[in-house]
Amino acid sequence: MAVRRFVSNGLPAEMPLRRTQTPGLTSIHLAGLTHAIVAHRAEIGDQVVADVSGKPGGPPSGLPAEQLREHVLRHVDEFVRLVQTGRRPVPSDFDFVLDVARATVTGEVDIRQLLDVYRVCHQIESEWIVQLGAEISEPPEFALQTVQLLMDYSLLVSQVVVEAHLEFLSLQADPEVMTARLMADLMEGPAGPQAVRRLKQMGIVLGDPHQLAVVSAPNLQATHEAMRRLLLQLRRSAHLAAIWIDHLVVLAPADVMLSDTLKQVASRVPLRAGISLPFSELQSLAEARDEAMLALALAAERQVVRLSKVRLFDYLLAHPSATARKLVPPRLRELDEVHRVTLRYFALANLNAEQAARALGVHANTVMYRLRKVHKLTGLDVRRLEDMIDLLAGVRILDLTDGGGQQA
Repeated sequence: MAVRRFVSNGLPAEMPLRRTQTPGLTSIHLAGLTHAIVAHRAEIGDQVVADVSGKPGGPPSGLPAEQLREHVLRHVDEFVRLVQTGRRPVPSDFDFVLDVARATVTGEVDIRQLLDVYRVCHQIESEWIVQLGAEISEPPEFALQTVQLLMDYSLLVSQVVVEAHLEFLSLQADPEVMTARLMADLMEGPAGPQAVRRLKQMGIVLGDPHQLAVVSAPNLQATHEAMRRLLLQLRRSAHLAAIWIDHLVVLAPADVMLSDTLKQVASRVPLRAGISLPFSELQSLAEARDEAMLALALAAERQVVRLSKVRLFDYLLAHPSATARKLVPPRLRELDEVHRVTLRYFALANLNAEQAARALGVHANTVMYRLRKVHKLTGLDVRRLEDMIDLLAGVRILDLTDGGGQQA
């Protein structure tokens, strides 16, 4: 659909603002007119609201007078900014327009009334440009050329709204696509009030504690389907699950045993998953996404890692810097896997050689012999806390550098 050029892939090349086609419109004249427009922006907004409110039916029901005024002022500001910079519009320039376009699909705003608002806005702003041009003694042709730029801008805005309206209608007809788009909006944020309303329609009310899971799997579609069926069988609370880029992302209340659910799915299909710390605010979604990605990086095959269960030591070493790798004692690299594993089990046994020996299935003297060899090779003594920390940190960094290994 053509609208994807606006929403996803940029604005159409055939409709730039024609700054380059008006060589007579000098920077001096532009500065004079645009500064005059800015100086009278409040009056322009008030006049548009008054004109629209005086028509039968008044302003669109979902766009009350004060909100309509702010919307009009945003249009004035965007037009002035684009004219002053002389650059082509980019999709982010029209985010505020897309929010209103979404409202035309939900029925909050009538699309015909909205387009009529834009027509009135264009007409009144054009009149102000001509009037202000005369007041500051600009030649008429400069005001007319600025009006031409305004016409290009107004046509582009209307086209964005209509195309976005059609796209959102098609998305609404396909719940899965709508869910995927909502997830993309949340993950790539910042999500606006429309996203909040769409979440509420799904029964998800942020304000209560929630959690976010990011899942990596060879077959995301199969994983998504297995997850959906299990949550339905378990009658879990309202949640949002969708594929985002190359991950499956799940947003669910914090009291849902999401970790257990994912582990059950992992018993059926291969996956790795990371779960964020609990959060309550929509603004925290980006941070929760990053937390879940960090937990995912710590997960082995068919493992689900909750960040709240990750030790601070493991978290700090999850992504060692180049400098940290350089600080690994050089001779530590000479330790083979047997001695690295012995160090890990010795640490897990709270530095108790007999317990480590039972876990490894060897004699305690064997463990002590290996630890003495570690001391001899590295100069680090496992009986000293500082040395033991350096040994464990160094082994962990080497495991990550070598492509992963067992973790203490």
